[in-house]
Amino acid sequence: MAKKSNSSIEIGTLDPEYGLSVQELREELELGVVEDKLNDRKLFLLFGAGVLLVGALIFLAFEMYRYFDFKASFKAAIEAQYPEIQNLKASHQNELTTVGVIDAEKQIYRIPIDSAFTLVLNEQNK
Repeated sequence: MAKKSNSSIEIGTLDPEYGLSVQELREELELGVVEDKLNDRKLFLLFGAGVLLVGALIFLAFEMYRYFDFKASFKAAIEAQYPEIQNLKASHQNELTTVGVIDAEKQIYRIPIDSAFTLVLNEQNK
């Protein structure tokens, strides 16, 4: 004979696979177990918000990629070395660090810039 509880569920028809004893089932029914009801509107809003969030993250990632790509190409353009510039730098470096004759008749000579600084400082300290 199957007994009936307050909510008219036949306790004897429960499968043991649910893992509830008769006593546990009675306690659950007394606590007010209710069936799950989905809130479709809330679910749809949460889904839409998730889609918008993912879209915003993808847009942000794309913009960050464009920014860093521009920054890298700008840096590469600044650091680019052209042969003419390299030759000018080498000739100027040579003029600043070697001894040479500028005008032999007027006795104008070129000395390394470090030596020129030393001469000027020695002259001022006299």
